[in-house]
Amino acid sequence: VCQKEGIADNKEMFCRTFSARMLEKHGIGKAMENSGGLYEIAKLSFPQWNLKPWHMKKSAKITEEVVIDAVKWMIEEKLGWSHEEVCEKICVRTFYECGIGKVLMKGCHHSPIEALQIAYPGQYERSMLANAENPFRK
Repeated sequence: VCQKEGIADNKEMFCRTFSARMLEKHGIGKAMENSGGLYEIAKLSFPQWNLKPWHMKKSAKITEEVVIDAVKWMIEEKLGWSHEEVCEKICVRTFYECGIGKVLMKGCHHSPIEALQIAYPGQYERSMLANAENPFRK
């Protein structure tokens, strides 16, 4: 399917366009039901891409587990921020620039404070993150 659609060699294009409709178009829509969904199919089909649920534009429900994984990935791996840096720098824009805006929007009511409290319970209080809700803070 991905070869026929011309997206097998382009991770970004694949993540933007891979969909249930694409599978149905090629007569394999049932594969999604039997495999656990689009994200599972993508992850198994392209292990070299190390796909995460938030990479997929047209799939993956944003569960609490996805929020936790995405926020920890962003802070610990992508940004490498300390607790102090998070308190000083985090804002709505941070999530979008790191590619997890969908997680913030759908899993945390567009609130960086809620995202941090889900991912790191008891570690971030609202008073520590006075500017976190500001979308323009850098």
